[in-house]
Amino acid sequence: MLELAIAIDYSSGLPLIVCAGIAMYVASKALADAVTGGNTSSPGWLALAQWIPIAVLAVAAIVTRHAEIAVGVIFSSSIACLSLAVGAVAFLGMGSAIPVPARSRRAWAMLLPASLLGFLAGTRGSISIFNAAVLAIQGLCVFILWNDQPASANSAEPAPLISHPPTTRPGRGFALRSAQFVLAMLIAGVGAWLALHGIDRVAATSEFASKGLLTATLLSPLLVLPVIGTGTDLAHRNQSAVAIGSQIGIALLNLTALLPIVVIASLIQQRVASRSSPGFSFIPVPFSHSVWRVDMMVLVILSLFLLPVGLGRWSISRSHGLGLMCAYLLYLALWIMVQTYNLYGVHPAALPL
Repeated sequence: MLELAIAIDYSSGLPLIVCAGIAMYVASKALADAVTGGNTSSPGWLALAQWIPIAVLAVAAIVTRHAEIAVGVIFSSSIACLSLAVGAVAFLGMGSAIPVPARSRRAWAMLLPASLLGFLAGTRGSISIFNAAVLAIQGLCVFILWNDQPASANSAEPAPLISHPPTTRPGRGFALRSAQFVLAMLIAGVGAWLALHGIDRVAATSEFASKGLLTATLLSPLLVLPVIGTGTDLAHRNQSAVAIGSQIGIALLNLTALLPIVVIASLIQQRVASRSSPGFSFIPVPFSHSVWRVDMMVLVILSLFLLPVGLGRWSISRSHGLGLMCAYLLYLALWIMVQTYNLYGVHPAALPL
């Protein structure tokens, strides 16, 4: 931990990463307002809006040949949403247990197979087109489950993910919201550029602060910060179920939509780069062994924890929220331990202070 702090403190890339976090925060807030029209009662639309900056960064990373950052940000931001963000909302919720609407809950069961597929892909060290196709099919299943309206559904439940656009506030015309959306996308693009260059500079000045470590411990919390802010605000307004539904939705979008998009973007990038070559063979997106050992293990555990909630067996309480936040701290500690082992071959406790 001390080495990571020293590497970041004395690096010229730190201001860029901080500015990237600010830009992503502004972009996420603006996108949420533009997409939902100020109506935050739909967890699906809110998840889609807050997921876009994460998607912009991941696609920008894969296009600029930062595959480690692209894959790392997908899994680490999913873990941050499922542990830190959900935990904060559950802990600050108005009630002792948060009842989750059945419509949102049914799609949560897809977290586990998506996580297991990522775990299996990690054993081969890459994500292929076949893996991306299977995940995309799972994404279609998530869309159907989320939008499916059972006959006994409560009319007070939040709106589906995409089927019906949210209502807008008076005076918020389509042109104004479109302009706000475009401006937010530009800010997200600037934030992605700052983040990639900042991580490059920090990683270049320190052996310990690798790109994977910086993505997991520094960049992903900054990306999820607006999600936590919106979630805690909804929790104080007694809308914890909407907040948690949107945070689960972001993780589902990461696994079942963004991973296939990243693979397709890599395919296009490789094809364009080799247009002058006589033959073309797609190189699968590399999967860092550290991400597989840490992120996939934690993601599978979190998916198993949320499976009974998705099946309606129990509700998330404040004690669960506190446990999830502690699990995120453990995740960060695991990343530092793995990075220390990779460099020195010893446990961090054995290192001299």
